[in-house]
Amino acid sequence: MTLANSDRIEQPSSLPADLVCPRCRLALQMVADDTLRCSRGHSFPVVEGIPDLLVAEAQDTTNVLTPAVDLTVMVLAWNEAENLRTLLPRIRQVLQRMAISYELVVVDAGSSDGTAQVGAEAGARVARQTEPGYGGALRMGFSVARGRLIATMDGDHQHDPDFLEAMWAAREGAGLVIASRYVEGGRADMPIYRKLFSRILNRIYGFGLGVHFRDMSSGFRLYRRSVINSIAIEGRNFDVLEDILLRVVADGHQVVEVPLHHKARLTGRSHVMLLQFVVSYLRTFWRLRRLRNAPESADYESWSLESFNLPRRWRARRRMAAIVRAVSGSRRALALRVGADPVIAALPDAVGVDDRFNKLRWGRRFGRPLLRASGQALPFPDRSFDLVLWGSADSADLATIPSEVTRILSPEGRVILGLGDSVGPALRLLGGLGFDAEGPADAGVIVMRQRTAGVSRLPAAALPTPARIGLGTAQTSALQRQYVNDVLDKNRLSYGEYTRRFEQEFARLHDRRFAMFCNSGTSALQVAVHALKEQDGWEAGDEILVPAVTFVASSNVVLQNGLKPVFVDVEADHVGIDPAQLEKHLTSRTRAIMPVHLFGQPCEMDAIMAFARANLPLDRR
Repeated sequence: MTLANSDRIEQPSSLPADLVCPRCRLALQMVADDTLRCSRGHSFPVVEGIPDLLVAEAQDTTNVLTPAVDLTVMVLAWNEAENLRTLLPRIRQVLQRMAISYELVVVDAGSSDGTAQVGAEAGARVARQTEPGYGGALRMGFSVARGRLIATMDGDHQHDPDFLEAMWAAREGAGLVIASRYVEGGRADMPIYRKLFSRILNRIYGFGLGVHFRDMSSGFRLYRRSVINSIAIEGRNFDVLEDILLRVVADGHQVVEVPLHHKARLTGRSHVMLLQFVVSYLRTFWRLRRLRNAPESADYESWSLESFNLPRRWRARRRMAAIVRAVSGSRRALALRVGADPVIAALPDAVGVDDRFNKLRWGRRFGRPLLRASGQALPFPDRSFDLVLWGSADSADLATIPSEVTRILSPEGRVILGLGDSVGPALRLLGGLGFDAEGPADAGVIVMRQRTAGVSRLPAAALPTPARIGLGTAQTSALQRQYVNDVLDKNRLSYGEYTRRFEQEFARLHDRRFAMFCNSGTSALQVAVHALKEQDGWEAGDEILVPAVTFVASSNVVLQNGLKPVFVDVEADHVGIDPAQLEKHLTSRTRAIMPVHLFGQPCEMDAIMAFARANLPLDRR
């Protein structure tokens, strides 16, 4: 067996002993093979061996539809009736020998020789191909397959069903298994000109795309269904095979090659048009180069160290050497959003945190504990690390990550910048939190250290002035303008990534599973009052106590929900609803109190809450 690109190294079973809940910061414990939970009941799933602390709760999958069988064998056929008469029974014999649940699917490309009828008579489900080309056949088969794993093979006896057993045995931990003609132990019975073209194209693809697979064009494959469902499949003809392979790699999955004896066609003639085959492959090559060179690709950081682009490789290796020099003397390191950078293997007692699952999948081979989590809520106690490597960060993260980094760093801890594209903003933000650069940048790598407690090297003019809360004015910072421009550049003005992040963080801060972002305070009040009315069965004419000094929305949303606002006088000093006035307005139809904090002055919430608990029991609220 050949494992492409790297040794198979999985995520270590042991997790950091000091792992805490990102919502309440209580200790997290493994309560099942796939679930972490804290003492307050917050649960998080463990996906592919990686704790996912971005998911609010571990999902109950008892009612989720699961694949119906272990394996779908998808046979692609075009006028292959004679071959299928003997091939399908052979496939069934192999599958019965494997003692697994299975189904046979024949994807028919519009045959005129009775292929569909032969398939049905052999007990296979027949799917009529609706899109042209080999890529269309695969997409059709994937859409109807019901297996946890899906094997694809041609219907002309060139793919021997006996090799299904070897492919099945290699499935563990792999997103894709390729039956390869060109690894050790494999061979191909095919015309010399086809073998030559095949080898040349595989070499061009392997060299130009920086991958080391020997048989990228083999159609005899075993796919994990969850992997196929997670990628967008492009390609119309046989080039779809390379497209899928590179997308599986970009998503961080393992790819394994097992040896195959590729046999000659039993009957009929090949449907491959060689010139069209070569042209489509070369055209696809340039599209896949863009995919391989995208920083979002799972192994982008690893490939940079071995890239055939010499300036890129030189920069990556120089930066790696600078980081190794900088981490000297550290005891425990946090690699924050550095992707699948091999540098994590050189860090002392390192833990990797990233929110990109494809990077984490790829990074498992470096043998370090990995977590999917947000830099805005790091799942560790205070002062847990003496070194943080901070990689790239979205602009929305820059406002909160530096304070979290400061929290988990020990006194005089260090932060290494230069692994991403956010060095400038991060440098300024860390400087404002008490960090100084230890020296000039080394290969673009900057080391910052916390100042000794009580010592400030910032001149007085650089110290921040007290913030003022404006009334009827708008003051926008450069960072806020950056956020707005980022939204405009993405052409998504309604529900987008910033909205989702705000909802997740707001829910976490308030110890709730969900939060709803609204376009205004009025809308938020309208939703809240309506939800309470529906949940608690309030009736028309029921009353809500609102302050007499407030914005008009406070009473309008009550009226809009068919309820009655009852105005209560406010305290003279900070204009909040007066707790001493509540009792005189209390009736049998009072259902709720709506405090409004005006002009930056909070209401007397302790007194208001005590009154509500005493006078508005749950059956009346």
